Amino acid sequence: MTLASKLLLTSLPLLISLYANRYREIDRLKAFPDDPSDFNLPVLESFDYIIVGGGTGGCVVARRLADANFKVLLLETGVPQRNIGQRVNGIVQTPVGKMLGGSSMDNSMIYQRGSPFDYNGWAELTGDSSWRYPKLLKYFRKFENYMGNFSWVNTDQHGFDGPITITSPHFPQSDIWLQAGEELSFPITDANGPQTIGFSPATNFINFGRRVSTYEAYIKPVEKSYEGKLDVRRYSPVSKVLFEKKIARGVLYHRHGIPRVATASKEVILCTGTFVTPILLIKSGIGSKEDLYDAKAKPIVISPQVGKNLHDHIALRVTPFTVKDPSRTWSLIKNLSFSDFNEFLYEGKGFVGLPGTNGVAYITSRRDRKENPYWPDLQLNFDFQHKDTNVLDILLLFGRPYSRGTIKFNTSATSMEDNNLPIIDPHYLEERSDMDVLLDGIDFIFKIFEGTQTFKDIGTQFTTEPIEPCKNTKFRSKDYWACYIKQRGSTFYHSSGTCRMGKPNDIHRSVVDSKLRVHGVEKLRIIDASVIPRIPNANLAAAVLAIAEKTVASIIAGSNKTHYSR
Repeated sequence: MTLASKLLLTSLPLLISLYANRYREIDRLKAFPDDPSDFNLPVLESFDYIIVGGGTGGCVVARRLADANFKVLLLETGVPQRNIGQRVNGIVQTPVGKMLGGSSMDNSMIYQRGSPFDYNGWAELTGDSSWRYPKLLKYFRKFENYMGNFSWVNTDQHGFDGPITITSPHFPQSDIWLQAGEELSFPITDANGPQTIGFSPATNFINFGRRVSTYEAYIKPVEKSYEGKLDVRRYSPVSKVLFEKKIARGVLYHRHGIPRVATASKEVILCTGTFVTPILLIKSGIGSKEDLYDAKAKPIVISPQVGKNLHDHIALRVTPFTVKDPSRTWSLIKNLSFSDFNEFLYEGKGFVGLPGTNGVAYITSRRDRKENPYWPDLQLNFDFQHKDTNVLDILLLFGRPYSRGTIKFNTSATSMEDNNLPIIDPHYLEERSDMDVLLDGIDFIFKIFEGTQTFKDIGTQFTTEPIEPCKNTKFRSKDYWACYIKQRGSTFYHSSGTCRMGKPNDIHRSVVDSKLRVHGVEKLRIIDASVIPRIPNANLAAAVLAIAEKTVASIIAGSNKTHYSR
């Protein structure tokens, strides 16, 4: 391990902890310069719009509404599986982006929109043609400041003056991936121009070597100058939405433990994500009869689909592939140097800012090829960095699973900040054909690493040792890989769909309509990944950004109407 690596790995956790504690105390003193005379008496305030959750979508919505001169309040809080994750007793860890910027602050920074067929399918499911990809494209372009590899080729496919910078950092070690794709007769494509079957260089939410989040892009530049019309409150978990009959009037929340009530003259907009949004609805009186009973919540609307339709991208690392030429790989532990830090700090490039994926490929499994041979359902992420200097990494992502899970209310949870609040059961691979799709993906990985001269030339070899739990099956047989998937499969943290959108008033099949208004009530909307009816074959940040830009544009366009109407 190099000296630079030792310093980085030992000091980083301490610095993060010290910063987090200091930041919380600074915010508390700013919120309460003088202690309130009665900490138990809620403070009542009024706004035009209340945005619950300052995540990927919430930051977009808050900024655009404030740009339109509305008074906006942005509030942010800082079950065992049988078919995957068996090496950890069926427990699949599922983190969430509990911070301003949400998951855009801790994701893998991969920028992918998905296939046009993904969004055309949304239009069919909702009966709303505005979700078709050709109409949605302008909202992708609206937030893009595209500086990627295809800037001069696909000018009609990208935006160049939006707040989110998109780049394609290049490293020589990644060229071999594209060469192998060409050897297999696949085109080299722009992953977002639009997504088609082929191999692509990685495209990232990165600017000058640094992560680009929605907080940094939308909120931070105006947080001080917009005082009076954009109020951003950290450490402010919302307990419930407040209703007058079936009209959302505001929210009850706590800031640093102090109860507060905020009212909204126009709308309350939930942007709390796939796991929290359905629980917040249930706590507020919207959900199935069973969930409302468990939560001891007064029913406002019986909405049976709240918490249903949970689905996710299964991720599977097929490792290790070793190479004889170590120059084709890079290791943080063994290769990091102080010159790498200088290059990162002063030039915004180099290995310190290396994204987790260095090349991608989109392919179609035999199952989905029958439905549409041009609609990818598998994604491969190539990575030449590893703790060992001679190892290549490959991640298989299942883009369009059929299996669906649920989120239930946990009666033992103590508050909305309790990490055990939702009972999450994704039902991974319970649709039997989902396993076949992953097996197709594994076959394709070996076509690349063992079937191309490109990888043969650098001495690429797969391990000869089976993993211990699967040693009783024939190594590299179908049964072995099925066992491997169940042992090593995990989430890629792209959970979605728990408040899916559907057709107007179709409360038995969906939670919101195509304009993301909650069925059965007024002045309540959801803008986050929970509304996605069917997950796209892509990391979700770009999709959520487009959902937010499209919906907030519709809200602003309709703001001159006297009454909120369905």
